[in-house]
Amino acid sequence: MKKLLFSRICKIEGCAKIVFGKGLCEKHYMKEYYKSNPNKDCRKKYFQKIKETIFNHYGHRCVCCNESRIEFLTIDHVNNDGKEHRISIGLSNNIYWWLIKNNFPPEPKLQVPCWNCQEAKAHYGYCPHQKEEDKIKEMKK
Repeated sequence: MKKLLFSRICKIEGCAKIVFGKGLCEKHYMKEYYKSNPNKDCRKKYFQKIKETIFNHYGHRCVCCNESRIEFLTIDHVNNDGKEHRISIGLSNNIYWWLIKNNFPPEPKLQVPCWNCQEAKAHYGYCPHQKEEDKIKEMKK
């Protein structure tokens, strides 16, 4: 099978996922990274650096509750199409590295929520902070 120049596939035999780094998909790259960097602090620093890069671009505050501690922040697809997006680009779960590698593309539309707001939106379809704001607006009318 001839590989396209713009679509690099993992060099591990039998793996057809898109390359993350050093010719490997995310899963195989991280396995190699952890083998060569067994120090847990090193892994924490690596992930912290990735998160800092992401939030330097998208912002350092939750769009709903204004939480600003980076440990609580995450990335969310505005239109709730994250699953479809991850499938279309061949990712299992981590979108952070994909955003950096693709220079923060304008599509899909993304936002920065904290984990609480993200989970509430995922499980209930709304964030309690939004519901509170709606009640306050109604009371002022």
